[in-house]
Amino acid sequence: MRDVFLFLFGKLKESQFTQLSAYLAARQEMEAGKGLPLKVLQGLKGSFHPKFPKRRLRHLASREKTKREVSEEIEEADDSLVGRIRRYYRTAETAHLAQINEAIEQEAARIPNWDAHVYFIMDASTSMRGFGHRQYNNMAIAMGILKVFQKRIRQTQVAWIGAVPSDDDAFPQPAGATPIAPALIEAVKQKPDLIILISDGYENVEQGDTATVLAGIEQLGIFLPMLHIIPAFTERDRIEERQPLTEYPAFLETGQRGFLSTWLQMRAHLESGSLSTLLRQTIQNEK
Repeated sequence: MRDVFLFLFGKLKESQFTQLSAYLAARQEMEAGKGLPLKVLQGLKGSFHPKFPKRRLRHLASREKTKREVSEEIEEADDSLVGRIRRYYRTAETAHLAQINEAIEQEAARIPNWDAHVYFIMDASTSMRGFGHRQYNNMAIAMGILKVFQKRIRQTQVAWIGAVPSDDDAFPQPAGATPIAPALIEAVKQKPDLIILISDGYENVEQGDTATVLAGIEQLGIFLPMLHIIPAFTERDRIEERQPLTEYPAFLETGQRGFLSTWLQMRAHLESGSLSTLLRQTIQNEK
């Protein structure tokens, strides 16, 4: 795990892991990257080997799956936090809640505490429901992130878009439209350390209002860190037209490997000057 964190922060010089070793070696010799994903090889070419023939990259690349495997058997065997929340949404069986709470605690245990005030804007509108094999996937990811991050952040506030959870059901059924702008205005009033929008990005009420609000906030001289976490079924989901927080970072999250990577990206973006401290805290949590 230490190698992975050092790699994320650009401090890794050598590694015991095959893929990381190949990446490091490929910085010097492109052929050493044989078996790496095509997108990784393309990045290496652009950064370190601009004269390397583009047509040869596919010969070096691993055979990547372009689609996520889906079946009822796979869904039933998915014991990840997102998988458990998704099953609860689909079945409404309260017996799943104990398993969900257990998974939340396990995922939160991997993440360091954060002394911050974070305002979450949660999209629980109809579009977050999805359909077919993607049904409730986005909503499960969004709820998983919220539940886990709330365990590790000193103070959190939540504004709901669309459906609002009742006292006796902490997992709201997606419903209604997606008016992001009013929630953003309320979030700014609270002056948090960070505003996080968790949404599929479909602003289907007065589209463009969020951009107008952002422009107004900037004109008033108000500068608050914001970011957008976009729940996704695969890492190849297209998000070009789904980023209402136009000038702020957007992170794609599938939930398939937990939420630690998104947590690290988020913290690193906001606290780039204290990466060593963040790395040390995270490694301690992993022990």
